[in-house]
Amino acid sequence: MFSVAFVNPEVYTNVGLDKREALAQVKASDHRREIMRTGAKRLTDFLDDIGVLRGVGRRLWRSSGLLA
Repeated sequence: MFSVAFVNPEVYTNVGLDKREALAQVKASDHRREIMRTGAKRLTDFLDDIGVLRGVGRRLWRSSGLLA
């Protein structure tokens, strides 16, 4: 949820881009994934330290791109 909640998809339409194509490129962007992961690092480190990132939760965070 966090990884998609930061940008309203309508911004792409507002600047004249095809929203579907722009979103596809955003989702495929290695740079974006790295920036998101870097931004979430303190939180994911904390959650890992206290034992929250286990099992299904860990897989969900990893699939979101926020956890390496």
